[in-house]
Amino acid sequence: MPVMPTKYVSPAELAATLDGAGLLAEATERKTRANDYFSSGLFDAALHSYLTAIWFLKIVRPVYPEVLSGQLPPSDDEAVKLLGHGAAIASVSKKDAAAAEAAAAAAAASVKKARQTQCINYGITALAGAWMAALMAALIGASMVLSARVMGVMILTAALPCVGMYALWRSGTAALFPDEADDAAAAAAAAAIAAAENDDEATSSSAANASILRGSEAKALRVALHLNVAACALKRTDWYLAREAAKVVLADEPGHPKALYRLAQAWDGAGDSSEAMRTLLRLLKLEGQHQNLEARRLLADVKQRRERERTMFAGVCNKSGFCQSEAEAAAAHARDAAAKRLMPKSPLDQRFDAYAEYEKRRAVGFKWECVPARPVGGPGKELSNEGLAAELTSRSLGKPDEFTWVELDQLNVPNDLSADDYIMVGGECFQPRPRGWSADEPVQAQSPARAASMGEAEEAASL
Repeated sequence: MPVMPTKYVSPAELAATLDGAGLLAEATERKTRANDYFSSGLFDAALHSYLTAIWFLKIVRPVYPEVLSGQLPPSDDEAVKLLGHGAAIASVSKKDAAAAEAAAAAAAASVKKARQTQCINYGITALAGAWMAALMAALIGASMVLSARVMGVMILTAALPCVGMYALWRSGTAALFPDEADDAAAAAAAAAIAAAENDDEATSSSAANASILRGSEAKALRVALHLNVAACALKRTDWYLAREAAKVVLADEPGHPKALYRLAQAWDGAGDSSEAMRTLLRLLKLEGQHQNLEARRLLADVKQRRERERTMFAGVCNKSGFCQSEAEAAAAHARDAAAKRLMPKSPLDQRFDAYAEYEKRRAVGFKWECVPARPVGGPGKELSNEGLAAELTSRSLGKPDEFTWVELDQLNVPNDLSADDYIMVGGECFQPRPRGWSADEPVQAQSPARAASMGEAEEAASL
């Protein structure tokens, strides 16, 4: 005969039929199955089975989480909520039930207030309509009897909602609006029933299975499951889940070596080298763990990576100057300046320096230096005053772009002065044009810089 397929039973249905020993056995079986998945590299399936096994070991039976109903396991906060032994679920369920009941009562009160306001507005509107009808009857010339009849009918019509309003004040919304009141009452009743069911279920579960689910065997299995969850999370780079799973173990056993190692791996994966080193040092300080090769190897890797990062950031800070003190910055600036002085300047830098020096001296004003020398004479020509002629130094000092016309009609100046000769008149030094000139013609005296730049052009123009 063909073998009939076994009917699928959900974990929630299965847990409802098991006692404490059965729950422990089911969690153990799922852990074994998850270990096979982990060895095969199926980390998603392994994590799913580990989390389901943890749910079977909850001391208080919670509702089966919806996040475990899919094919993929939860991650981050959704997975972290499934960790732990579940002893605090009962108090959470009671708080949720109380909050639901309070919300239902608030909703019923809100409906009641809204309907009361509506009834009052309706009564006021009806009364106003009655008076308006009587007024219209009087205006159209109806008899007093007809007007009284119309007004009486309208007053009776307006009295009906007033009676309803009075009943509403006396009995609440249930008198005129049973649907909304029934809905609010049903919501409050459902919340109360759910709270009672949760209390009864939690009480019966904790009473019947406390000795088993709180025992040493269940505790050891719960520790192994959380460590395996941390291992799966590390493989899936879910550093937050790995860290929280290790913390669950450390909450009961602060000196658990494997939990500390998993926690250090999670900190390292998240990029927090300081916490990783602190956790590893805490592990190595434990008795018998000083020679833990895995921990020492991971500590060396973390230190090397941290030193490399520190060197890299130090280089960036030194270049930018953000991480240096004032003394260090001044010393670095002095070293850079000394290194620049030792290096030969390029022609372009030399030109820039020369121009900068020129602008600097021009800003403060040039000074002429005139050195009196032998009188300048020529054939048939003599100077009337030897102090007015002098031979000057060839320094490039002067007042660029400044011109002065010098009248030489009273001077006996030779006509063979060269471009390097200077004449001092009235305490100022001038240079004649580089051509022959006589004493009876005016000569434009120029500064040395101007004469040097325009010498060739002027000489060509004078030919």
